Amino acid sequence: MEINLKSKEEIQNHLKQCLKFIGEYKFLSESYIIQFFTEDLWSKLPESWQHSLDNLQPEDMKKIILEQNENSQPTLPLSFLAFKTLASRLPIIRDNGETPENNLQQIFKKNVNPKKQHEIQVLSQIIEENYTEMKCTKIVDIGSGRGHLSRLLSLGQGMNVTTVESQDNLVTKARELDEKMIKIIKRLREKSSGGEVYQEEVKGARHINHHIDFNTSQFLQQIDSNEADASTRFLLTGLHACGSLSCCMIRTFASQKQIKSLISVACCYMKMIDDNGSCDGFPMSKYLPSLPQHQLRYKSLELSCHSIENYRIRFEDDVPKLKVHCTRGVLEKLIVNRDPSLKCSIIQCCRNSHLLTFHDYASRAFRHLNFEPLTIDELKEGEELVEKNWRNVTTYFSISLLLGPVIETVVLLDRMLFLLEQGYQPTLKCLFDPVLSPRCFVIICNKSEDEKTK
Repeated sequence: MEINLKSKEEIQNHLKQCLKFIGEYKFLSESYIIQFFTEDLWSKLPESWQHSLDNLQPEDMKKIILEQNENSQPTLPLSFLAFKTLASRLPIIRDNGETPENNLQQIFKKNVNPKKQHEIQVLSQIIEENYTEMKCTKIVDIGSGRGHLSRLLSLGQGMNVTTVESQDNLVTKARELDEKMIKIIKRLREKSSGGEVYQEEVKGARHINHHIDFNTSQFLQQIDSNEADASTRFLLTGLHACGSLSCCMIRTFASQKQIKSLISVACCYMKMIDDNGSCDGFPMSKYLPSLPQHQLRYKSLELSCHSIENYRIRFEDDVPKLKVHCTRGVLEKLIVNRDPSLKCSIIQCCRNSHLLTFHDYASRAFRHLNFEPLTIDELKEGEELVEKNWRNVTTYFSISLLLGPVIETVVLLDRMLFLLEQGYQPTLKCLFDPVLSPRCFVIICNKSEDEKTK
């Protein structure tokens, strides 16, 4: 499904509305749910919301907060209804239409999980269409990982692919998987030809282990000095290129004449923020910095990567997991009581905490932090807080989730606006099933022959 915002003016106006909305509810998007007790997050909600939403049952939370059902609760405050209405109208629609049947050949399903199968099947079709339309001669797949997409494009669809991946272990694995698949393909072809030895070369992708410096005009030469051939027409793509990597791809497309097509699927927007707190890649457009409250912090960008669709399913299939945020919030309170300097500590010893009693969960965490064991009073306080407050913690988190798609909309429209400012005509589509693949949007941009690189 394509997005209807086409002109600069339409996108600019929509960005204004989104940022105004996010700014008004920044206390939600920038709060950490584990600090529910230490920062008294419930008190930050408008009083009328606190009274109306207090101690909701899970089925009511789902209906009132996460579903578009105007008749679900007529006594809700008008301010909450207005919030919910804007939260549903401002985001780009997360609907890819009917999810296609998985018709990947069996050899391309091996070692690939269902999520990735769905992504490479759908994206490879878009890539092939634009590769053909733009008369491209080479695909460059950035952040290619284990090479599942490039394997389908090269060995399945016969396209010329070079991958670029900075992690050497992933490059090694991609090459191993290619070699195994090439052997399988040769055996299948020999079998289909009656046992005759298959002599023709089966060419897979060319995998490069390299950390690309995008801040240079020599981007293509970094991949291969032979790429300087002016006749080569590139399609640049990245399936869930992380953080600022997608931004670098977009800038490179705009600056490199030989790159004729861009197909970008982004993820992990919060990773645009570096260790010093500066953001590389947002905003991209010249227009956005002129708007008040245009800056988005790490927590807001992290919130935009949550999946409302999958969280909604939890209310139906896995209600015990809803207590997880409250349990961690109570643990945070106990930790801060012991040592305030350890607030927001990463606790890695308590996977599947919803299956543990609070006593077991907190005891493991305390051992991990080298604390003295829980006292009887601490244990009693913790158990009572979980039982009394888990519904309100879940409600608060559910409300904050509604801001995520609006924040993602701002990030994506800023990238669209950048391309429009450069003189291109990009398209934004919801490409994947958002339940299978929450980062479901793709930006597609092709250069017409009369467009000059800025």
